[in-house]
Amino acid sequence: MKRIFNRNEDKPAPRNERNVFDFGYHKKNVHSLPQWYAFALVAVALAISYASHYLLFNLPTALTIDDAKDNPTAFIAERAWADLKALNDMGPRVSGSYTNEVLAVNFLKREINSIQQGAHQNQKIHADVQVVSGAYWLGFKPQGMTSVYRNIQNVVVKLAGRSEGNGNHSLLLNCHFDSVPGSPGASDDAGSCVVMLEILRVLSKQSKVNKHSVIFLFNGAEETSLQASHGFITQHRWASNVRAFINIESAGSNGKEILFQSGPNHSWLVDMYKRSAPHPFGNSVGEEIFQSGFIPSDTDFRVFRDFGNIPGLDLAHPMNGYRYHTKYDHIDYISAPCLQRTGDNVLGLVRNIANSEQLFDVQSHAKGINIYYDFLGLVFISYSQNVAIVLNVLVGFFSVILPYLSLKRITNAIHTNHIRKQMFIGFFNNIIAVIFSAVFCYGIAIELDSSDHTMSWYTHKIYATFLYVIPVLLTFCFVHRFIFKTDNLPISLSLQIQSRLIGTAIMWSLLLLALTAFNLRSGYMIFVPLAITLLSNITISVTSVQNSIRKWLYVHVFYQLFVLFWTLNSYHLLTGIFIPMIGRSGGERNPEITVAAICTAVTIYSISFIVPLIGLLNRTKWIFVSMIAMFLMARISLSTTNIGFPYTDDSGKYPTPQRHFISHTVRTVYGENGQEIYSDSGFWVRQIDRNTRKTVESLFAPEIPVSQEVNVACSKTVFCGLPFHSMRHLFSTGYWVPGPAPIIQDEASLKLNSKQIVNGNERELHFTMSGNVLTSIGLQPKPGVELVHWDIISDTLPPENSFLGNKVYLIAFNRGLDIDAKNFTLKFKIDEKVHTGSSVVDVMLVSYFWEYHQQHTPFFAQLLNKLPSWAFAVPSVSSFKAWTF
Repeated sequence: MKRIFNRNEDKPAPRNERNVFDFGYHKKNVHSLPQWYAFALVAVALAISYASHYLLFNLPTALTIDDAKDNPTAFIAERAWADLKALNDMGPRVSGSYTNEVLAVNFLKREINSIQQGAHQNQKIHADVQVVSGAYWLGFKPQGMTSVYRNIQNVVVKLAGRSEGNGNHSLLLNCHFDSVPGSPGASDDAGSCVVMLEILRVLSKQSKVNKHSVIFLFNGAEETSLQASHGFITQHRWASNVRAFINIESAGSNGKEILFQSGPNHSWLVDMYKRSAPHPFGNSVGEEIFQSGFIPSDTDFRVFRDFGNIPGLDLAHPMNGYRYHTKYDHIDYISAPCLQRTGDNVLGLVRNIANSEQLFDVQSHAKGINIYYDFLGLVFISYSQNVAIVLNVLVGFFSVILPYLSLKRITNAIHTNHIRKQMFIGFFNNIIAVIFSAVFCYGIAIELDSSDHTMSWYTHKIYATFLYVIPVLLTFCFVHRFIFKTDNLPISLSLQIQSRLIGTAIMWSLLLLALTAFNLRSGYMIFVPLAITLLSNITISVTSVQNSIRKWLYVHVFYQLFVLFWTLNSYHLLTGIFIPMIGRSGGERNPEITVAAICTAVTIYSISFIVPLIGLLNRTKWIFVSMIAMFLMARISLSTTNIGFPYTDDSGKYPTPQRHFISHTVRTVYGENGQEIYSDSGFWVRQIDRNTRKTVESLFAPEIPVSQEVNVACSKTVFCGLPFHSMRHLFSTGYWVPGPAPIIQDEASLKLNSKQIVNGNERELHFTMSGNVLTSIGLQPKPGVELVHWDIISDTLPPENSFLGNKVYLIAFNRGLDIDAKNFTLKFKIDEKVHTGSSVVDVMLVSYFWEYHQQHTPFFAQLLNKLPSWAFAVPSVSSFKAWTF
């Protein structure tokens, strides 16, 4: 046997060098490495982690008004910043409030008028304020609702293009200037609106007229179930000319905006982004996650796509979601470079799309969807799904075959059986490590939650690394070191390890091919590191260094550094988005499991081509000791200190508050003949995160909060007597706490005008509703009764929903400017074999009052003042009434 194929140079280790951590793996070998190689690699990985984090959050320099002289066609962040301050200083702009309907609208009208006055003589700018009413079915997951809006406002501007009057194909830009209660909405979404104002200002000053018109939609009711965009796209006179759109949103505060939805089926828009955006940042995996319903948010993209049948791009700021929909969504936490970056990208997009040939006939360019992603924000890559299928199959196949043939060649096919055996050992080692890691981290998640230490990573994301990343790394190292240990084979230790790395490639290739088979675009997440590793194997094969002592290793590690850049960037992005999101995802599920799953998956994703190298080390004692010590120190510190407390106030200028929605509610239930049969009052508190109950218990002590589904009204009335306004409320948990009655003025009213028998087994009910800004009506037909017709949405009956085993319908009403009473009709069909009694339906009427602080009772005001500084509450006052008709 030729020694070149067996360069183990095995010698027994001296007795004093043996230790229990090596479990008999004590042979000195010319291919083996000292432990410090591993620690050096860890240091490099930490440096890469820092660099990828820096690139993820790095923003361009903001241009000032002084820079405008040398950059007359550029986006100027300082001008946009001044507009943002004006909107921010108004405070919360809730749809229907004076601030939103008068102050914000007047501000936009003044700014637009100023832009018109300063525009180049070649440019034509048309402005309009749309006051619109309508209704539609909004299919939220898992169940939807009917959304009704009346007299809401849109401020619309058209920068006319050369095609005006000749088809007038237009590009639409959209933002919303309303905000949620309690939040000035600086990022969500005033920041987007001021970006649009500055883009309008820049385009209006250029002498060249765009080929196509650009419509700027400043919509005034997005937070109320996307209503204003529906009013524009279904009713405005310019809507029929829109051929494509760009929606600018936010689910965070500051940072980069990400392209996370496109099309559908219009890959040319992604190509436009690739060509136009100077600071690219986007990935199609975000689109799959968002459209799965996992993220508790939605955007106007849905409305333009579903009701306008228009293709578009959806951009949003996803980072720093701690401040999203809180009082901390304030200009103090937004930087001018953030506006500059968004403005640069959107301005480039607008210029290219507004002068494109595709806008003349977008349907002829509907050629499927693209896979798209950026590499560290430096390069943007996109290609069609058909190309992705070919690339995925080729990379998946050659990632296994090429290194196998390479090793077979270098050994003259003498040791093929040994190579194949080591390949499958490497594969099974990975499968075993994946299973053990998942079980290990699941156990940690259950233990942390049961020991009352959940969400310790919420503010300090580094805790997620210690609690979940380290255990995964420890498990993988243990499995690859001690299960199926490297043998004294006639192939060198280096060849054994390279063979086992092929086993890792087998695991990822199978997963890549499975994702491809199911047409999941997220397969590119595996394709990229697998392709980089394939390049590494090509380099090793071409240079024939497979059987060298170190050269193959240096090539492999060099390429894996690029993999680490990619995977660690993914880790920072995923934890940066999803960890803050857990603070508003409800408390019915253990959030530790979600974070454990993210950390486990991304850690495996990052280390799988590196950890098998542990088989090269001649010592591993301090590696395992270090990992065990870090995990234990983190876990012990949670039990003995407050370092893992989840929330912070703004004293450190990085607030991570706990959220609360508290509604001071009065409830009244009426019987069939209109008499009052039940009345009480109290507080309904939605469970926004896992720790809500502890805060609520301390807030209301000695009263004990009652879970909403078992509160006393559940047995007495429809919808458990709770003031629901959205179907999402029905599928979140919460608590009811008895208390004194609130002060309510101008609540909504519902009047039954008539009840008629139609065709013997049908009943027709005619109602009049008048009320305040935000109202909801819930319907629960009696057993044996079916709702067969209504006139709320153009005579179209929406799908039924289910709540506690009952068929229900929820209609959310919102008004902007003052309105008259609304009449509507319901028709029910009765199955006389099942139905008993004269009534056919239970009806709920809820009136909501936001930004109602002056009418808060002293008790409610004192209650809110008791909240700790790290808690943020959105208080409301509501009225619940229920009848049987």
